Amino acid sequence: MENECLAEESLAIADASRSAAVRRSRSPWWFYPANGVAVGAAVVAVLLADGIGRGVAVVLMAVSTMLLEFARRRVTGTRTTEFGRGRATAYATVFLMLSLATLAVGWAFVIERDVVWVAWVAGPVVCVLVVASGWVFERTLASKMRR
Repeated sequence: MENECLAEESLAIADASRSAAVRRSRSPWWFYPANGVAVGAAVVAVLLADGIGRGVAVVLMAVSTMLLEFARRRVTGTRTTEFGRGRATAYATVFLMLSLATLAVGWAFVIERDVVWVAWVAGPVVCVLVVASGWVFERTLASKMRR
């Protein structure tokens, strides 16, 4: 009887510990929207800028993404190192492919055909993809951590 109580207490402590780790490692609410705005703005800039402006847009996007990741790490105190195998990596890969496809379609219309409005649509599409895939990634990671 006493062993059963100890076992139940140990399981409850382990469950509470996992739940606390999930809460602590979750990105702040502003992380994915800010990242989406940065990447979406970079897509618009890459599609509309000429020459060096495209390079500057890519560099600014990379710097802003790194700064946001640094801010996320400072707030949560954790790193996201869940890439490798599994659903989280599959979601990240699908996000990357959809973003590249959006950029390619935008490139084909804006650069080749001079249809500028496509750039203004591609940016928000990529922004929404970043936010949605980020939240899906977070849920997948949290689910995996609870196991």
